[in-house]
Amino acid sequence: MRQHWPEVKKVFGILAYMVKTFDPDGLDLYFTQSPEKHHHKHTKYLVNIVDKRMDNLEKGRSDISIRLDAILNAHIAQLRRPLAIHHPLNVYILTDGIWTPSCNIVPAIDKTVNMMVELSLRKQVGLQFISFGTDPEGLARMELVDNRLGLPQ
Repeated sequence: MRQHWPEVKKVFGILAYMVKTFDPDGLDLYFTQSPEKHHHKHTKYLVNIVDKRMDNLEKGRSDISIRLDAILNAHIAQLRRPLAIHHPLNVYILTDGIWTPSCNIVPAIDKTVNMMVELSLRKQVGLQFISFGTDPEGLARMELVDNRLGLPQ
């Protein structure tokens, strides 16, 4: 992602500015190669975190499935709590699709979809992949996410 970072920062800034009005509590920002969660109401603050993160980017591939699974599991746990207020979760994933060979996001997504069906909860989770670059392997993964997950319509 290093070569795409200026574009990632720009896209993230625009996206965060647009969606922040839907969550007055603030936005959460995660990176696949860090256990940290950043939460803030102001776009500029979050964009600065993205900007600083480029210096700490590890070389090589990441396993996005670990972070995605953790985020979705936390939301599932919240949805399963009785009498809890169910706020929808929208996850915007900025990626080049170049992940570790063992990375598989399908189980995390399937588990979330099955839980939403089981609890008769629709429109509780949205996943949007925003792709960067033209790497054939990365583009193939984005194609899988876009067309072959077999999720109910």
